[in-house]
Amino acid sequence: MAIELLREDGQSGRVDHIYRHDMESFIWVFIWICFQYNDGKMVEKPRPLDIWAKVDPSGCAEKKNDFLNRKLELPDHLTGANGGRVESFVSFLRHYLHARVQLALDLQMALRRQTEGDLTVDEQKDIKESITQLSQELIEESTESVFGKFTSVIVSRKYSRRR
Repeated sequence: MAIELLREDGQSGRVDHIYRHDMESFIWVFIWICFQYNDGKMVEKPRPLDIWAKVDPSGCAEKKNDFLNRKLELPDHLTGANGGRVESFVSFLRHYLHARVQLALDLQMALRRQTEGDLTVDEQKDIKESITQLSQELIEESTESVFGKFTSVIVSRKYSRRR
């Protein structure tokens, strides 16, 4: 499941479930299968991602964020094309999700600054423009745009067997 939907806001229904959540979910399922299975059989315990299934939704979101924020270490059985795809998908998620988080933080800071009473007229105008721009950037991209970025990750990489 998409990280945003696993968080408290998502679990309580305050986040609309949209296409990009399904795309992100697909990537997480692909990563799960690649890490947990080898040649169609579940790998021996301890399996690398078992902890994701043993925590509540918020904990799972935290575990997925931790996964994205640390150095990617592929299991020994994950070689060749699937290893390359996992690396590409993780890179895609890192970029896409972190960019959205940064935009939200920038918007939050701009809104906080706007409430400060000691700003000049020019500073107020700049803050208002920043808020408008950041708000527009956080508006969802078109389905075609996001899907294009996603599919380019799949086809743009030349895969070779890891040694």
